[in-house]
Amino acid sequence: MPKLKLSPVAKAAEIVQRNIESRGALFGLRTERDFSERLNMPKSTYHAKRTKPRTWTVAELAMVACVLKVTLSWLMIDHSGEITE
Repeated sequence: MPKLKLSPVAKAAEIVQRNIESRGALFGLRTERDFSERLNMPKSTYHAKRTKPRTWTVAELAMVACVLKVTLSWLMIDHSGEITE
């Protein structure tokens, strides 16, 4: 069976989640517990957002951006092709 193509919204949600995880790694955040503690949210809530990134609210993403020291727009851009040194 062919793989289904992601909708633009689903693709954007995955990009946001990847950016959260990659930026968090720079701060030493590796586990859901690490992220939930840094973001000041219950682990179950972070797990739900991680597994279904379409459920992030704008207010939550703004808070995440602030904690990870990036702009909200940075979270929305696909950085997978960028080379870091």
